[in-house]
Amino acid sequence: MKRPTSTLCLSIVLLALCAASCGSGGGNVPGGMMGGLLTATFTPDNATPGMNSISMQTGTELDDTFQIIVRVTDIVDFFGAAFRITFDSASAEFLSFDGSTSFLDGTGAVVDIRATVDPGNSGTVFVVATLQNSITYVQGLTPAAPDDTLLILTFRATDPTAGNAFTFGTVMNREVTTCEFWDMIVAQPGCPEISATVTWDGGTMTAL
Repeated sequence: MKRPTSTLCLSIVLLALCAASCGSGGGNVPGGMMGGLLTATFTPDNATPGMNSISMQTGTELDDTFQIIVRVTDIVDFFGAAFRITFDSASAEFLSFDGSTSFLDGTGAVVDIRATVDPGNSGTVFVVATLQNSITYVQGLTPAAPDDTLLILTFRATDPTAGNAFTFGTVMNREVTTCEFWDMIVAQPGCPEISATVTWDGGTMTAL
């Protein structure tokens, strides 16, 4: 199987990302933990995810602003992922993303981490977080808790709600790729797409 090129190849997500914002790193929307009149709380669907999973976990919460930590748990040779975060935009909005604490960062490999709002739907955030192949082959990484943060997303509650579900979108809009170790003696390994075998756990925002 052919290994990924310069970035993960989920065309729907990547084309939408490039149409909305082609920058990398940092936050694409001004804002942050500013506080407000509402008190927002994010509760993960699964606070103790098992092996081979990608999940949303609770980050910093301050008044109406809250963070979602996207975590990768025990996915061997993880190369990258592309997916959508979906939620009800009637009571929440996306502010920014942060990839500085990602377990992909600091490895010496080129890393592409991006998150931006769908221009046609403010309740959808396109996310790509992946290593990139260059001249040499890049092996995937196996995260080790607690260093399994993929990226952090910051949101703000805009209206009271008893429950706003945050999910990873539909199955057809998810991609996870792994790249095995290559000893350069045997044939170069493939980099399979394994999203169908991954467990995806979202969460719920409440705001009072």
